[in-house]
Amino acid sequence: MKVLDSSFLVDYERGDPGAATFLQDDSDEEFVVPATVYTEYLLGEANAAPEPDLAAVHAEVDWTRAWPVTEETAGLGVAAVAEPPASAPHPDGVDATVVGVVREADAPVVAGESDVTHDAVRDRLNVELYRTQSRARTIPDGCLSHLRRRRRRPFPVV
Repeated sequence: MKVLDSSFLVDYERGDPGAATFLQDDSDEEFVVPATVYTEYLLGEANAAPEPDLAAVHAEVDWTRAWPVTEETAGLGVAAVAEPPASAPHPDGVDATVVGVVREADAPVVAGESDVTHDAVRDRLNVELYRTQSRARTIPDGCLSHLRRRRRRPFPVV
């Protein structure tokens, strides 16, 4: 099992070759998406499309399973993000829920975002990168809600 971060879903939606390769290389894995991240993904369609087609957006990621975020999940995430030194990035609430799911599921997070990929965080969290160092970038807050959706079929998983 692997937990997908918002940054991965943004790159997947954009057709990023690194995301496609990662999915093909790990086609036998179960992929889970924290409910907060799943909500952001759906919100991108609702906010960006003149006539949102949420059923189509659900279908785009039907190869994932939404992981519920409970009080326990939130507590695990907040405790974990409080661990790194002050020099590490300060994750927001969604990032904390991602970390909580990672701890709860005892699974790695697949991410390309610098908040989760920062060395001080990676020392305490199992992070799998799918981008090359030269492509690493931060996804701005709210990016999913402003993303202009392009309909695409899920990458073929071999």
